[in-house]
Amino acid sequence: MLVQLLPAPNGSPIQGAGVAGDLSAVLARAQAGFEETDSHQLVIADRQGAHRLRMPKGVPAGALGGAILFDAAAPLRLDALARLLRAVRGRPAGLPPRGWRLTEGQRRLLTLRLQALDARAAGHSYRDIASTLLDRSVTNLTAREWNGSSVKATIYRLAATGAALRDGGYRRLLAGA
Repeated sequence: MLVQLLPAPNGSPIQGAGVAGDLSAVLARAQAGFEETDSHQLVIADRQGAHRLRMPKGVPAGALGGAILFDAAAPLRLDALARLLRAVRGRPAGLPPRGWRLTEGQRRLLTLRLQALDARAAGHSYRDIASTLLDRSVTNLTAREWNGSSVKATIYRLAATGAALRDGGYRRLLAGA
């Protein structure tokens, strides 16, 4: 979940509260990022799960506050901000919320879905994709056997769910659903 940092209002308690050094230390752990016109997007390394931040350019670390949008993802945003605050205070940030963590099986299924989607976009047949991703022996099946095969149903489903992710379903994944 991306945490949006904004300039704190003038005279707010956050300015000069002594948090700047700690936030600066956390920001120094940035692994990756990219520049936008008016902001930085950063990925901050953490043993228990990375922090993703967007912050305005040119604002000192001690003059930043967190913003929470009141939408369906607000509870996840609050968790992300609480994790960042714990890191800023030098405490373990804690594991990301359960909805953000994928099991090994979920990661494998997501990988298969995206690989099937990519292979279809590259023009490969479902049978070729199934042979590569699931079961090499499907190339030996007759047309009749292939049409009744559970592997065929599985590869069609993987490609369809990959396309659904591409077409906006990834938002549910990012929201922890």
